Amino acid sequence: MTKILTYGLAAISLLLITACRGGGGGGGEGGSGSAPVVVTKATLKLATSGAGTIYGIDVTINLPAGVTIKSANPPAVDSGVVAPSGVAGSDTIASAVYTAATSTLPGAVRIIVASANGFTTGEFAAVNGDIGAGHAPRAEDFTVASFSASDADGKVITGLTPGLTADIQ
Repeated sequence: MTKILTYGLAAISLLLITACRGGGGGGGEGGSGSAPVVVTKATLKLATSGAGTIYGIDVTINLPAGVTIKSANPPAVDSGVVAPSGVAGSDTIASAVYTAATSTLPGAVRIIVASANGFTTGEFAAVNGDIGAGHAPRAEDFTVASFSASDADGKVITGLTPGLTADIQ
């Protein structure tokens, strides 16, 4: 009976040590003593896939909790927050409006891109967001809420799919 009790206590001790990652460490992440990584910026890259020549895009992105867009004069975003990129030519302009999060709705940024000469599918805009203290969004937390692309006549182009990647820093 004593041997069974001894072996049982030894087994429980091993399980507890394993569950506690060895029981030692200096308190930070994983016991390494290093400070947790603090993220402060999210750079979103917007893209399309499919076929067609695009002259205009209207896209709205839902932002996760803690992510904001610089907007000194709401709802207009500050200069440099949204910019054409990738396949969007030098004749392309981009503008955006920002809606701050409420207790019931996520924050959102609506982006309008227009081009005089059109552009092909691929990356077309970059958006810079700020991440508030205590928040750590993941790339998949950013979502496309609505998307529409138009041709030279202003007609909706069907068969295009929006894409979004987020670089969290």
